[in-house]
Amino acid sequence: MRGDGAALAGTFLGQCLPAITHRSPQGATTIHAALVQQYGFGGSHSAVKRLIRQVLAAEAPRVTSRLTFAPGEAAQVDFGAGPLLVDPRTGELRKTWFFVMTLCWSRHQYAEFEIRTMQVNQIRALIVCIGADLSQGRQ
Repeated sequence: MRGDGAALAGTFLGQCLPAITHRSPQGATTIHAALVQQYGFGGSHSAVKRLIRQVLAAEAPRVTSRLTFAPGEAAQVDFGAGPLLVDPRTGELRKTWFFVMTLCWSRHQYAEFEIRTMQVNQIRALIVCIGADLSQGRQ
């Protein structure tokens, strides 16, 4: 069978190929149920699974690459809105912010939650991260 659908020309599944291709990230059971409900498909679940395998085999593979770094060469930093937490002094819900830094070589992480978003807190957190890495000998 060819992955381009030529072998399916004139078949019911061949006519539904654009809809199946559009839904291919969904499971075969969901696609089969949609074909039955929307088009009155009378074929088996296995036929749909075979077609999905054929469609996926025809797609270009997703390429990934592993990034490698020397010790101390790079870090990944994230800063954003955190969960609402109860202020122990007032009992009110307070908006929080988080800071996370991951060292690329050792994968050591440092995370901190703040109630303020000032740059001073970000800089202080970076200094704590760098100090922690130096004190651990960049394991």
